[in-house]
Amino acid sequence: MDELFSSPTVAGFLAGQGLREREQSLLRTIVSIEWSQFDRVQNMSGRTSCQDDVRRFFVFRVAQYAAFPSAMLSPLCDELERSEREGRNLVQEKYARMMERTDPESFARDWKLRLGPLSPVKRGVLDELGELMRGYVRAAARGLPVSHGHARPDVSADGRISSVDYLLAELSSYSLGALFLLKDALSCGSRDASNPVEKAYELAVCLSALMEET
Repeated sequence: MDELFSSPTVAGFLAGQGLREREQSLLRTIVSIEWSQFDRVQNMSGRTSCQDDVRRFFVFRVAQYAAFPSAMLSPLCDELERSEREGRNLVQEKYARMMERTDPESFARDWKLRLGPLSPVKRGVLDELGELMRGYVRAAARGLPVSHGHARPDVSADGRISSVDYLLAELSSYSLGALFLLKDALSCGSRDASNPVEKAYELAVCLSALMEET
């Protein structure tokens, strides 16, 4: 992961997206911790091939974080560093939360008690974030239909998780403070006609091309 972030081509690309040196450092820490936690995820069916594909992981995680307001990088970095100190694996928790949508029976059996219930306040903020993101996803489907066709489905069904439910499963492990910051940032973005979903699509395409060159 360090080798990818240290590439002058990648650093130049991120600088072109408006990410200063401090923000690139935060992004490197975030994605590196996530990669380490992803590597430690225990799947019911064993290790998956994507857990050994560092470049694909790099592309999609960097695209997501670079598409969202850069002010979120510091609080999200704090969340991940705290999880390491506490011995929590936020990536494992994300996949467990996804099971609540895709495999409720297994979630109830294996994870519900371990994770505990979300507070009513957190549920409320996540619902608001979900509504904001669904609006962005609908707009991205209209603006970039080809890219959207390669993304996660719009609705969770038949064991597949939607893009919004995937994100909400991830955000469920974050603190209320971080969630409120993200909601405010996305609400401002909606007024400024900035769409993080479209931007993530575009960045993923560009980063994939860069990976072929490095």
